[in-house]
Amino acid sequence: MRNNEARVTFAPLSNLDHACLKQIAAAKGETLSAVTAYAVNQWLVEHGKKNLHYYGKLKQSLDSD
Repeated sequence: MRNNEARVTFAPLSNLDHACLKQIAAAKGETLSAVTAYAVNQWLVEHGKKNLHYYGKLKQSLDSD
């Protein structure tokens, strides 16, 4: 499902990350944007709920201080 109403700008954390994403995109015949969107989606599927839970707990403890 695509949401054309919102855009996210992504900057790789390292030159190696950028090079790897570009190589994957070229190998798959897809755009860098499509590969990056897929990578973010996979990370969210695997780690999103855990991180929301952790940071939610962290925010609650900071708010109570």
